[in-house]
Amino acid sequence: MKISVPAPTHLEKHTTSYTGGRRLLDHEWRGQLRDEAGGVQWRIKYYGGLLRKSLVVSGENGPAVVVAEHPGTGEQIVLFDGDRHGYNGMFVDWREATGDRVPANIYRDKDGEELFSVIISVYNGNYRGDAELDLDDDGMATLRDGTRVDAETARRDSYDFLQIILTNAAGHQTTIVEEELA
Repeated sequence: MKISVPAPTHLEKHTTSYTGGRRLLDHEWRGQLRDEAGGVQWRIKYYGGLLRKSLVVSGENGPAVVVAEHPGTGEQIVLFDGDRHGYNGMFVDWREATGDRVPANIYRDKDGEELFSVIISVYNGNYRGDAELDLDDDGMATLRDGTRVDAETARRDSYDFLQIILTNAAGHQTTIVEEELA
């Protein structure tokens, strides 16, 4: 049975559903980052290191952070923070940040480009019923930092896998995040 998975809550106002590319898997959501006017070009900033000159990975102070910055307005949207997003970031203590993780590095692809359209995909096997979430009597889930969120937010944001794919003006695609989060 195909499960319809909504966008993670921090991305819902900044993305539109994207069906291009390969067929969506069961429990998968895919969206394209857009500005309020419908524009799709973004500069990417990150905290962490680069594996194989393209994949953003954790740094000395903790998990990776990836931010999209609008080239005209400077508006910034956090696409991924490994210390807060996904199942591990929400519920598991093992990857906690130990210092400042400012996304100050500007991402440039192998062509030297720094403006991209952005496709984000999450696989959310945790999108399940209330009985499978560890909810308290008020129907709230408690995150590892003590924050309480409602069941729907816990379902939507505790995804298992995240992928971010950038496409430059020449149409060349680069995967910059492939992160197992559960």
